[in-house]
Amino acid sequence: MKAIILAAGRGKRLRPLTDKVPKPLTKINGEPLIERHVKRLSESSFEEIVINLSYKGDQIEKHIGDGTRYGIRVKYSKEGEQPLETLGGILKALPILGEIEQFVVINSDIWTDYPIHKLPESDLNGHLVLAPKSDSENGDFDLKQGLVHTSSSPPFMFTGIASYKASLFKGMVAEKKKLGPILRVWAKQKILSGEIFQGKWFDIGTIEKLRNAERKIKNS
Repeated sequence: MKAIILAAGRGKRLRPLTDKVPKPLTKINGEPLIERHVKRLSESSFEEIVINLSYKGDQIEKHIGDGTRYGIRVKYSKEGEQPLETLGGILKALPILGEIEQFVVINSDIWTDYPIHKLPESDLNGHLVLAPKSDSENGDFDLKQGLVHTSSSPPFMFTGIASYKASLFKGMVAEKKKLGPILRVWAKQKILSGEIFQGKWFDIGTIEKLRNAERKIKNS
């Protein structure tokens, strides 16, 4: 299996930390977020990763390198100064993965103990890992009989972990676009399966969320 790690974001809400380093190199208890993802993918028998880069991407490439020290091949999809957002980033990175039927995508700005080696190859077009939303957050999706749905008050958040069939993206142009809107279209078409993850998952989007994750992970 091969994977894409989305790592091109600016991380404005993590300033001033991200004034000096890109968000994926933000550390949780001393370990950069993206390095943890690379290690866990390697340990889960993934053979290749493509990391998309934009803001201070040279720092990520220097830190991770070609993946040799992690036991996995790492390649890079360089987007320049203007990142292509999540969907655009996937579309630009896909050709670098080569001829594949299915692949995994992980957002670099999360921390989780989700067992990535158990991520199923969906019989549908894609499989999303969801998590219960907190009281202060808005949900993204609902899940009914194993299918991802949209609803007026969705109880689950998309974790940023998913597997997709490559054919799902056929014919799309690699331009600046977010993934969220097309996921909602696919959910309405009932072509996405899903699961609810009850383990540790943190979206490291703000300084407050970073400190909260550090505290909970350290105390667990």
